[in-house]
Amino acid sequence: MAEEPVAKRKRLDDAAALSEGVDANEVIRFRLLNTSSNGAELTEEASFGPDMAHQFFGDDELIHGHTAPSVDIWIDQRTYVGYLDFMSSSQQTGATDVRKAILANFPGGLADSKEQFSAKIAAAQQPSLESLGPTLSLKDFPDGSSLAVYQVNLSSAHESIKALHAHMQPLLLFFIDGANLIEPKEPEWDLLLAMRTKGDVVTVRGFCTVFNFFCYPDRVRMRVSQVLVLPPFQRQGIGRALLEAVYALADTHNALDVTYEDATDNVQSIREKLELERAAKCAWLREAAASCAQSSAAANGSAHGNGHAETDDDSGSIALSLAYTQRAQRDLRVSKQQVRKLWEALLCAQPEMQSGQGAARLQALVQARLVGSVTSTKRVAENKRIYDLGSGFIMTKCPASSRVGSSAGMPPALESEDASGQSAEEREAALAEAVDARMEELKRLAAFVQRTR
Repeated sequence: MAEEPVAKRKRLDDAAALSEGVDANEVIRFRLLNTSSNGAELTEEASFGPDMAHQFFGDDELIHGHTAPSVDIWIDQRTYVGYLDFMSSSQQTGATDVRKAILANFPGGLADSKEQFSAKIAAAQQPSLESLGPTLSLKDFPDGSSLAVYQVNLSSAHESIKALHAHMQPLLLFFIDGANLIEPKEPEWDLLLAMRTKGDVVTVRGFCTVFNFFCYPDRVRMRVSQVLVLPPFQRQGIGRALLEAVYALADTHNALDVTYEDATDNVQSIREKLELERAAKCAWLREAAASCAQSSAAANGSAHGNGHAETDDDSGSIALSLAYTQRAQRDLRVSKQQVRKLWEALLCAQPEMQSGQGAARLQALVQARLVGSVTSTKRVAENKRIYDLGSGFIMTKCPASSRVGSSAGMPPALESEDASGQSAEEREAALAEAVDARMEELKRLAAFVQRTR
């Protein structure tokens, strides 16, 4: 294994480091290794730091009592077997136990020497592609490599796949706020793996886990729980490939819908564009949006009976009817709330809705949804929320530090801890701000819809 170049790390002088502590995010480096097909050669491909370390070193994310600490976590891309290399020039009594803090969240363990690391890689069994279950998507690249997404049930998977997931999932804690490790023994967990193949070398590029909730009498509701694509592999379409595979799986299983647990901004963005693309390709829904916009413009604000819309708000008869909403839920595998957001984007892509009365009606439709979202959201315990989805509910954790933005359909000010103490004027101003933000977002989504036609 080649010696790594000296990492560029932010350093405090020795006295400051001992008295103030060192930011763990500045001294931790992940080092990804390429392994030859026979495991005989290890070469470093990429290194990168974490986004957060509070689940390891507390809210302040500081390592105390060490002079010039360095933390290198080496990872083999074929098996995700890891090696923890921690060093410091000196340490005081009571200094942070770095190894203990990190290993506490790595139930699969980490090697403590390069020799042990090499031995563990040699002994580890990489999952064979044949053991990974059905291929949900496949993409070929000009360099001769390919990316495939496989699905396997975790509880019944081969031991090599269970070990792979055990090595991978602790990395979530460094990149996703509020991430938790799951118990793979529950039969409801599916694992989706994005695997890159080039020649005879297969490496893992990302993964996600999906929990299948039973929905009476014979359906499932799929919840995307863990999604991870490490920084060197981001912006290569891997996250999108994983989520596309989720919806392909949902279609195959006739799932009621696909929901998300504490989706990050990146996952939320991929989700919205993917669901919008599916909606834009749904012929009947696309035609309904065009017909509704044309009828609304022709009616000049009066009620019209085109069968696509209903008139229970001030949005000028452009809200999607209940029958059409339920049909869209079935065809797109999304919740009622998501259907309403997708409908807004499809309408905004129609020329009749981009100015004048059409734009005003669309804005009224958005405002009605945002007000409804706030009133249907109930706080049931500290850091917990229940979201009413019409056909059921989802309880989610909400860290105190989290902010819910317009992309999630909830006004930040109305979702803040002190929302109940706001004056009517403050709530009205917050709602107006959220509506304006959503209208700007709809312009971008409308352009996306037009490009997908």
